[in-house]
Amino acid sequence: MIGCAGYDFVILDSEHALVDPQQLENLIRAAEVTGLTPFVRVPEADPGAVLRALEQGRWAS
Repeated sequence: MIGCAGYDFVILDSEHALVDPQQLENLIRAAEVTGLTPFVRVPEADPGAVLRALEQGRWAS
């Protein structure tokens, strides 16, 4: 809905919402299909958490 409304980007919050890796991948895929740039908010400033989020984007593309 956000992509169809004309927005340029979307923030996917995995810090305050329980989002498993498969759900995150699907959200990233949905954002990219509608032309949105997805930004993922990770739960902590941990390189592992950042890498996991980046991996989900890699598989969604």
